[in-house]
Amino acid sequence: PPKAAVVALRVCAVLLSKPRQRTSISESRTIHSEFEKMMPLPDRPRKSSSSLLGKPLPSVLMPGKIYLMAHVSAILVCWMFLESSGLACLYLLVMVVDVLSGAVAKNILHPPFLRTTTPEEGLHQDRAMICPYWPEESILGPAAMGIDFKDVEICTPSGCTLHGWMIPAKNGSSNRNTILIMSHGAGRDRRAWLRHCPFLIEAGYSCLMFDFRNHGTSGSFSTGGTFLGWAEWEDMTSVAKWVKGNFPAMKAAFVGTSTGAVSSVIAVAKEPWLGEYVQCIVAENPFTSTSALTDFVVSNVGFKTMLCKGNLLFYSLLYPLCRLVSLATRCKISVALRRAIPETVPSCLEGAEKVNIPILFMHGTADRIVPHTHSEAIAAKIQSAARSCPRHAPQRQHETWICQGGKHCELWDHSRQEFETRVLGFLDKHCASESGLPQVRSAARIITVGSGTCS
Repeated sequence: PPKAAVVALRVCAVLLSKPRQRTSISESRTIHSEFEKMMPLPDRPRKSSSSLLGKPLPSVLMPGKIYLMAHVSAILVCWMFLESSGLACLYLLVMVVDVLSGAVAKNILHPPFLRTTTPEEGLHQDRAMICPYWPEESILGPAAMGIDFKDVEICTPSGCTLHGWMIPAKNGSSNRNTILIMSHGAGRDRRAWLRHCPFLIEAGYSCLMFDFRNHGTSGSFSTGGTFLGWAEWEDMTSVAKWVKGNFPAMKAAFVGTSTGAVSSVIAVAKEPWLGEYVQCIVAENPFTSTSALTDFVVSNVGFKTMLCKGNLLFYSLLYPLCRLVSLATRCKISVALRRAIPETVPSCLEGAEKVNIPILFMHGTADRIVPHTHSEAIAAKIQSAARSCPRHAPQRQHETWICQGGKHCELWDHSRQEFETRVLGFLDKHCASESGLPQVRSAARIITVGSGTCS
């Protein structure tokens, strides 16, 4: 599909170079022979364009060869048989929009750095697909960092098995009664929060990190990939139920980044019991909605950065095309999500006004994936809801930290001291303290892992 626009433009250039008259049979054969030269040879081994890194595309996308031939054939029919150059150009525009929007939708729902493995294989160690700012020891796992942990398995109502690590607070510092349920962003895995763990367990907080469905070593669901919070909120709910069932004397707090932050807010908004059980939410760079995220990715990442290379004049000329691609991408993502998740799921912006627990929003001004205005918009929505319902105003406390120069999911790496001060101050303020960490009940599916191995 990425070559479809180039091929179509070349074919149309050949057609437009001829006088406007009915194309003869010999000319048609010449055009088709030139077209065949531009197409890959049938026996040439190449990766199917209907998949990306082994992951199936959403069902709204067609296989690459069928997709290309159908559109180009339609353009040829419009020009040669209907004698309509305007209709052919219009169809070419539709084809280009469809190709670009399909590529963007594919990369959003199936990030190119997403790698899944089995529990026996363990988390992948492909450095090319791992965040460059993750420390080497955190890539290897908690054992390499000298952190005690236990493997956990949690089943969800949809049949997926989630895998994670239960990391207890350091001995002598277990003066909290709260377990932090930590969730990663789209395409990553539980290691996203591992480098933050030392200062949290030193402060007396136990941490439960897990892989969302279709991520890490957790089970697969539907077409694979991420659902941008539409399905991941159920994972948050299942993990919270597991913690509540196995640690009845403990409370919980949600700590999430990107899609994990959005899933945390949606889970509390959809499940009223979580509003009483979860003490607070720490949300790093959340996005208001999938539509807003798509618009920004198409305009800023796709057109302004990749296609126009920062040239604002070129970008302004392509802006109408950018809006068409953005609209088509939103439609394709919405169709793919609704086919996998038929139920209605609120956006983070819509769910935030229903959340009656404190939230700490953290965002960086150099975030090129989700701009910091998303966190500001969600915080403003909560403030507006608090004014309209004064009875819940005390519970709807929120704090917003905009980190100057911070990038997506890299706030701790950019401003470590301020990050730790703000997070610990927020957790200490809203999480009750009790001495003693209860023992794990025997019914819990927890497997102790040796200090020298990490699965």
